[in-house]
Amino acid sequence: MVLKYFTEEIWSGINFDFGKEKTEHYHEVWADNTNKYFEVLSSISGRLNVKAYKYFSEVGFHDSHLEKMELLCNKGSKKPALQVKLFLAGAKGRFEIHFKSVSKFEVKSVENDEYNRGLDRWGYEEILPVDEKTLSFEVVFASFATILLHFPNKALKIQKINDEKD
Repeated sequence: MVLKYFTEEIWSGINFDFGKEKTEHYHEVWADNTNKYFEVLSSISGRLNVKAYKYFSEVGFHDSHLEKMELLCNKGSKKPALQVKLFLAGAKGRFEIHFKSVSKFEVKSVENDEYNRGLDRWGYEEILPVDEKTLSFEVVFASFATILLHFPNKALKIQKINDEKD
């Protein structure tokens, strides 16, 4: 579980002071990797739900907080199918990200006293192709914890959650 474009090293490099020269270098690499990532995301746009592609390519969930994660298993089907729902809150409101038919699910926490804040503030996510039928979704949190999922094409949906007021 290692993000390809938004790596821990580069993210640390743009967020911590390593001296002017190194900081400038990391900002250049970050900008270059951002462009490369969005080229890849654009190339797989047809494999994503339109709303999901639009949201991840234009807005994203940077600085949102993971409020809850649900794992659902379809026990009655011939082939077990895991669903994962992530519930986020951020500046743009509350959202549910729903993954169906998940074939791989991993959570990596960080055992470092300085960063051991669990699944805290959402940093960056990457959606990348695994093969012709499978996509990968990985998110890194400010604590450097990560979540990784593999799922079929068109099996990722985003929904804004309306807060109910009494």
